[in-house]
Amino acid sequence: MKNEDTLESLEKEAAIIAEKRKVLLEKTRDAELIKAKAIIRTYGFTAEDLEISIVEVKPTKMTRKARVAKDTTTPIVVKTPKYADLTNPDKTWAGGQGPRPKWVKAHLDKGGHLEDLLIKK
Repeated sequence: MKNEDTLESLEKEAAIIAEKRKVLLEKTRDAELIKAKAIIRTYGFTAEDLEISIVEVKPTKMTRKARVAKDTTTPIVVKTPKYADLTNPDKTWAGGQGPRPKWVKAHLDKGGHLEDLLIKK
């Protein structure tokens, strides 16, 4: 084995060759692209013929709430409803977080108690 054939020297040569290849490709790229476009026009090739899929992606507008939920890694916790409206049981409230719903305020303003609205199990 010659001294020049060390792994280190071969790796240096490979790096030099790779750089020369990159420069050559950059120099000839534009000319080759012009040739390729001319061939495509001449023969009328389509994206399907060239096995190219064209997908148009339209950005969607996200609400602030969606952006925050997307960016966080903590799971969103849904609390079990604790209170229900006496006139419409579909209206529920977990209690403790956020402002009180209007139907809870209305019940309390009439002199009722929060315990009256508790969901009985």
